[in-house]
Amino acid sequence: MKDFAQECNEVVQPTKARDTQAVSFSKVAFKKEAKPSIALRPDDCDCITYSPTRTLTADLTVKAPKSVSVLSYGVYTGANILANGCPMNEPYGFRIRVRYQILDQNGQPIYATIPIKEDLTDFAVDGQSAAPDLLDTSVVAGDLTETDGKFTDQPIGGCSSSQFIVSSFSQRLFTPFSPNFKPTIRQNNWQFNGTNACGIMSNGNDITIEVPCS
Repeated sequence: MKDFAQECNEVVQPTKARDTQAVSFSKVAFKKEAKPSIALRPDDCDCITYSPTRTLTADLTVKAPKSVSVLSYGVYTGANILANGCPMNEPYGFRIRVRYQILDQNGQPIYATIPIKEDLTDFAVDGQSAAPDLLDTSVVAGDLTETDGKFTDQPIGGCSSSQFIVSSFSQRLFTPFSPNFKPTIRQNNWQFNGTNACGIMSNGNDITIEVPCS
């Protein structure tokens, strides 16, 4: 899991850490010989005749994880969690949850269990580096999606015991099919502010959540 909290009023420390065998597509043609049939001639001489050879073509397109769709998102919730998704002892910042569906190369859902992990990089608070990169980390328990290719990333964001202006980090979701083959299926560049129990968090693209400050 991931989120990061500021230490000594200066550094936000991550508290949550959390990815297709190469696939070729082709049409395979194969021949199937028909069984011989027996034809009787008028002179009762048996003669074996064959029906024509048939060629069958099979389209063997394989589904390969290529991207994700965002199914839903909202503020992270839980026991003793404030309106901005942060715990009461670290009220500054923002944390959310995002539910995804893995899609194939044609933008269609893949209804199967898929390995999933992430890289979290470029942590910054108010323009200063805040924490080391977290690579090859878990998104969900067991590093696998649900059986229908869906998964929930939560919590994602950061919280601190001290106020700050803005924090940011990058998130790469990928499918780890082998140590040398980890194709990216989603890139998020997160940014959120450090107000008390309110604020806004966005990836600058298709996810933005705001909790108004009273």
